Amino acid sequence: MYEWTEEHEAIIAVVRRFVDEEIRPQLDDLEHNGMPPYAILRKMYDVFGLKEMAKESFARQLERKISGEEPSRESRRPSFGPGREASPPRAGASSEAFMSKQSAAHYFLEGLRDLGIDYIFGNLGTDHVSIIEELARWDQEGRPHPGVILCPHETVAVHMAGGYALATGRGQAVLVHVDAGTANSSMALGNLLRYRLPVMLLAGRAPYTMRGELPGSRDAYVHFVQDPFDMASIVRPFVKWEYSLPSGVVAKEALRRGHSFMQSDPQGPVYMMLPRETLAEMIDDPKVERAIAA
Repeated sequence: MYEWTEEHEAIIAVVRRFVDEEIRPQLDDLEHNGMPPYAILRKMYDVFGLKEMAKESFARQLERKISGEEPSRESRRPSFGPGREASPPRAGASSEAFMSKQSAAHYFLEGLRDLGIDYIFGNLGTDHVSIIEELARWDQEGRPHPGVILCPHETVAVHMAGGYALATGRGQAVLVHVDAGTANSSMALGNLLRYRLPVMLLAGRAPYTMRGELPGSRDAYVHFVQDPFDMASIVRPFVKWEYSLPSGVVAKEALRRGHSFMQSDPQGPVYMMLPRETLAEMIDDPKVERAIAA
């Protein structure tokens, strides 16, 4: 017969007390009235230290993944997490202090960072070229940015962001490719909406200029067939808020608005579309600051 140790009995007592105090009083609402269980789960994570255990486990997995990479790829390895140590700027690298203009993608990344977004779970395409270029430049200049985790499918990306939100209470960003990525995300967004989990789905849009009128103009056949009417309608039933970014001048304000919607009760997904020309737009710093202050 198994004999419980004092440590085991103490753990059993704490679990029983948690069930009696936090779960039993709300059992009818949970089983019959559609009460979401996630506030209780988050409290359970805090009480039993599961949140910290999950963070440590995730960090260890990432360290193993990083340490197993080829040394020749070291210089090209992306940042995987918030607060990473910034490497010193390379010799001759341009400094933000001496630049009066930045791309909209630059301010978009700044906006995500300022909101405390830890991770971008992504499945990338040609519409994200400006964001990819900015991530590379930020790495070269030693600027910390949200960690980028590439996902093989949008359903994986959205559910990973949902799992992070469940564990921490903080919504993360998911970056997908035009209408195809939006469609692949839709079922996962339905799950997150029903479970009231915040996530910010960011979808690139096919270019709208056709002859090089603007940076980021159409340059491939696929840009003509991935521009459907009303792309947001694919996920509209599953989001609290939707928006198409008209200019990088308002990138930070739009992100802040979307973030407020997804984190406010009841929490849930939000959706923003990012035209390729908009992300490639070059903007003066003062214009962005005026838009934030307005």
